[in-house]
Amino acid sequence: TSLKIKGLSQPPGNGDQIFIEGVGGRYKVTNSTSFDADKITIFTLSRSDVPKDAVNKNMASDATANANITFISNSEGSLDPYHQLDMSRFEDPVYIEEITNAKVKTDLKNWGTLLKKHLGRARTGDVRKLDIRDVDRKIPIDANNDGVTDQVADVDQFEIIQNKQVTITIKQGTIEEKFRRLFLAGT
Repeated sequence: TSLKIKGLSQPPGNGDQIFIEGVGGRYKVTNSTSFDADKITIFTLSRSDVPKDAVNKNMASDATANANITFISNSEGSLDPYHQLDMSRFEDPVYIEEITNAKVKTDLKNWGTLLKKHLGRARTGDVRKLDIRDVDRKIPIDANNDGVTDQVADVDQFEIIQNKQVTITIKQGTIEEKFRRLFLAGT
């Protein structure tokens, strides 16, 4: 499925998500063209709100011209592009060239430089990596704010929320440190 859009200041990145007013579904950008002379770009989209094995993942047919579109940009707001970022390779031109996200490249340079300044040059076997994963957390429901988990038929009620777990692993020699933090999904 493709979508032609005019009027953006920069093309979207792969993995950016969009919502189209009046059209059901959530769509993920899997590719986009460079701007033409009229500032028009064409996105290749896939449905990201239905299971991967769904039969019909096409865009809903009720899209209209000039519909409002909301973007969730991975390049500025999501942690996903940082998954498996190897900060020990911040001076490796081949590794840097493989990264398609400009913000991730900039952060790689800044963070790699900072780690080199404080920890020294990474040696063989050292690790300086980011790991980003989705984790589900059970949150107790307390609709009346009485400090007690709500129950139905004597069973505690929970809702499942999804967070992004960021793990920074730093290993030098035999010493390894892991730092973890949870963020709301989509931030």
